[in-house]
Amino acid sequence: MTSSLDFQTLLADIRSRLPLQNPLHSFVHNNILQAFEHLDFHEALKKASVLYRANTYWPVERYKQAYANKNISEVDITQALQHYDGYDHELSFLPILGIERKDFFYRLMFSELNFNDDELQPELDDERLWMYCREKTKNESLVLSRSPVIWRAKEYWEKHHNVIFNLSIHPFMTRLISSYLDQGQSFWSNPFTQEGFWKFLSYDLEQTGSFLTGWQKVFAQKVKAAAESNPGEVILQELKS
Repeated sequence: MTSSLDFQTLLADIRSRLPLQNPLHSFVHNNILQAFEHLDFHEALKKASVLYRANTYWPVERYKQAYANKNISEVDITQALQHYDGYDHELSFLPILGIERKDFFYRLMFSELNFNDDELQPELDDERLWMYCREKTKNESLVLSRSPVIWRAKEYWEKHHNVIFNLSIHPFMTRLISSYLDQGQSFWSNPFTQEGFWKFLSYDLEQTGSFLTGWQKVFAQKVKAAAESNPGEVILQELKS
């Protein structure tokens, strides 16, 4: 059983990794990677891409197109190879090839034939290649296994229940949050300013219950049943259920 102290510590750790602002289309007013500022830039991008499930670089094809359009020059790439030489993990096969790291990556990017300059590389859609592989492994057995896919709540509901958060949950929660965060410009002042959002949420759902539909009614019922609990207890209970 997770103690309330452990849970508060966990929440504080999670909060430090959440950006203050989601990425905007054209302008970002603060650094959404601020939780990784102690790391090298590319290492920060690597960790953030896993945590936020985001693409932090262009697809390779876009870089190739930029190179083809001369927006990226060979000099640019050579300088980048020199700057980041040794940045990544060691490549154990380089001594076998008898070349240096920079030369390896240079050939990888600029040589159509890579290292076998005297013969073409096989295409992945070459039927003969697959027939040969099947013949070589016909008496072998292979067991493939992988860990189960872990869905985020948003991904799960959108994929399996056709519930689009942007169209259903977001407008509902935006109304509640904007009402609670009003800074005194409304005609009526918010009596729950000092009591916290949880108390405000419970009260609001109780007052607007007759106007709620579908999942909102179920949500209101669950909030009413847990009204005397604190938010930490509610979150823990929901994570277990």
